[in-house]
Amino acid sequence: GEIGQGQDTVFSPKPMQIEKLSGVDEISTGLSFAIFLDKDKSRVWGTGSNLYWQQCADTSGIPFQSVREIKIEGGGDIIHIETSRESSYFLFADGKARSCGRNDWQQCAGTSGIPFQSVREIKIEGGGDIISIATSRESSYFLFDDGKARSCGRNDEGQLGNGDFINSESQKNPIVDVNVDKDIKRIGSGPSSQSVFFISAEDVWAAGLNDRHQLGINKIGSRNMPVQVEFECEVFIDYVSSSGTHT
Repeated sequence: GEIGQGQDTVFSPKPMQIEKLSGVDEISTGLSFAIFLDKDKSRVWGTGSNLYWQQCADTSGIPFQSVREIKIEGGGDIIHIETSRESSYFLFADGKARSCGRNDWQQCAGTSGIPFQSVREIKIEGGGDIISIATSRESSYFLFDDGKARSCGRNDEGQLGNGDFINSESQKNPIVDVNVDKDIKRIGSGPSSQSVFFISAEDVWAAGLNDRHQLGINKIGSRNMPVQVEFECEVFIDYVSSSGTHT
């Protein structure tokens, strides 16, 4: 059901229109599910897998075989959505964030590895307003209005960018500070990626998995401290998207 065409459509060799959807401003896809956001109406829909409650509803693991509305209680207007491999994230106009789904690496910023079966607020002490959320495979990144970033989740390749390889579930506080001494304007990764990129006004910094030169730093080997990415000419990067093998 991940393309919203019902159980009779196993795959589609060409693009197919998803019925019942209109006014969609953002789409985010995980491993085998997708969510859709209408910003004007602050409504969210989903389709596909719900094995880890990533659709924020209890369906006993049964997938959404066609598009269904996801009820996001409280929080006000939703302005942005993100998905990791099997978790979903929602950013609200008041600078707060909520999540649901898989949490075994504490990628939803929970205090245990139990999945979030319904939407829960992500509480980050000492932070201001969250202005953006980015996700990798099992890690999450939160950009604040002061240009600083924090992260949580899996960190076996250094993808949290905090200088170590300790996963969040092994720490008392799952949220860590990203070690980039610049004002960050955007964070880039992807739902199958274990690498992450922090974009400032002039530079790009990278951390995480680098076994196939995913970080673009002309060296092999994962990095737990963000490393500046060098380009052959002057560039101004707005977006970065990465997978498990390339960027």
